[in-house]
Amino acid sequence: MMNQPPLADATTTALPTTTAPTAPANRSAALPNLNAADTSAVIAMAWADEVSFAAIKLQYGLTEAQIIALMRRELKRSSFRLWRARVTGRHAKHPARAKLHSPQHSDNQFVDE
Repeated sequence: MMNQPPLADATTTALPTTTAPTAPANRSAALPNLNAADTSAVIAMAWADEVSFAAIKLQYGLTEAQIIALMRRELKRSSFRLWRARVTGRHAKHPARAKLHSPQHSDNQFVDE
């Protein structure tokens, strides 16, 4: 019989440890766990023109960034792009920003006619 080195004991063998990759902070890692019905309701509210991000935050506690991350995760890529193009800059989704652009605050309100 040939001389073979003794087998290493499992307790003495050190395997290299690696850490699992983490999701970026602004992505789905920050999302609370919503059930299927709540997820569907948030998506419907996000698609609706009349519902602001503030209204969704009041009802579900999700920030605008979390809503965007949820939509990115749940929608197909093309649907997400359509939704983002639709809501970007929409005054109904950002009522606080809409006040800044209202006719009351325009620069030409003091122009003589």
